[in-house]
Amino acid sequence: MVCSLIPRNDWKYGRVRRSADSWAGWARAVAEAEKAPFLDLNNRIADRYDELGQAKVEPLFKTDHTHTSREGAELNARIVVEALHAVPGSPLKDSFSRKK
Repeated sequence: MVCSLIPRNDWKYGRVRRSADSWAGWARAVAEAEKAPFLDLNNRIADRYDELGQAKVEPLFKTDHTHTSREGAELNARIVVEALHAVPGSPLKDSFSRKK
């Protein structure tokens, strides 16, 4: 299983910038080449940040645009679990519960 990196707190035109042409895209290419399940955390988390909006996402990053606060890490962890549950036939599906 291959996961993309999570997005940074980097906004353009009211949306979080995705990295499909770099790290996230490269992770997807490796997953495809190896025929491994791919967790597109970059898009999943960026979509959630877009829903929240820039003002609510700002406190999710502790000191810079890369490293999240505890609250940001917990949100991202919930999204990882959602992604694991979405993988068809995932052997990890029952290893993680969904925390609200």
